[in-house]
Amino acid sequence: MGILNPIVTTIVWCFLNSAKMFYITKTDIPYPANVLTGTYWEHGNQNEIDIVAINKLTKNALIAGVKLNSKKYRLNKLKHKAKNLTNKLRNYKVEYKGFSQEDI
Repeated sequence: MGILNPIVTTIVWCFLNSAKMFYITKTDIPYPANVLTGTYWEHGNQNEIDIVAINKLTKNALIAGVKLNSKKYRLNKLKHKAKNLTNKLRNYKVEYKGFSQEDI
């Protein structure tokens, strides 16, 4: 289980790079303090979202679903699952993406 977190984090950053969502540049604040990445789910494992990335400096957010088969990705379903989360991100520009193994 200890090896899983670094692998998942690497895959998330690959997705973010391919989405051109975040650019790592030199700042006065260490970059990890500016960008938060992870998953999201509500109480009872409801509305699980595979990737959520938030850039606090630029006020950008990426909400993404990951499917093995890209044809199974549904943007409307992702937006519905993210409704409570986007209510908390009112001051952010939110972008929705779907990723699959083809993006790696």
